[in-house]
Amino acid sequence: MRRVPAVVAIVLLTTLGACGGSDGSSGSGSGGSDGAAPGSDKAVKVLDPCTLLTPEQVGPVLGGAATVKEAPGGGCSFAQEDPRDASVGFFATPGASGGGYESTKAGLVNDGTIEDVAGVGDGAWLAVGKVGGDSLQGQGVVAVGDTIVNISLSPASGADKARVTSMMESLISLVGTIG
Repeated sequence: MRRVPAVVAIVLLTTLGACGGSDGSSGSGSGGSDGAAPGSDKAVKVLDPCTLLTPEQVGPVLGGAATVKEAPGGGCSFAQEDPRDASVGFFATPGASGGGYESTKAGLVNDGTIEDVAGVGDGAWLAVGKVGGDSLQGQGVVAVGDTIVNISLSPASGADKARVTSMMESLISLVGTIG
């Protein structure tokens, strides 16, 4: 059973809650977008990992050839042909400079310990733990300029914590290169 849609839904709900509601922008899915941050006259450029990362970059991290498709509600997922193999979802929102980065740390992984990842973007962290059931999942956030990119990894069945952590570190590093 694939958990990417459920994990993406968790990220969406958490991100929207962290931002304090909608500012009328669509978030991600069609390249970078310019929009005003809430309470600001400054235009914000939201970087879109769904168009800035390729299956050729993400596939090796997942362990094989991957395809990308838009996710309902925004963002995207990179998945392998076999739905039992690893897949990852990305969702970008404005707000890295408005406090949204810190507030996204709460509640993404039930029993994961949040670890800061040094030297990536304007800040990054990851957590590996269980999100319902017994399967490990990876969650992470990278701040790049005025963009917060949420990453949700569903590894292949049987992946251990060290493998999931390594995959998350690689995905976070990839996202850090898009700025």
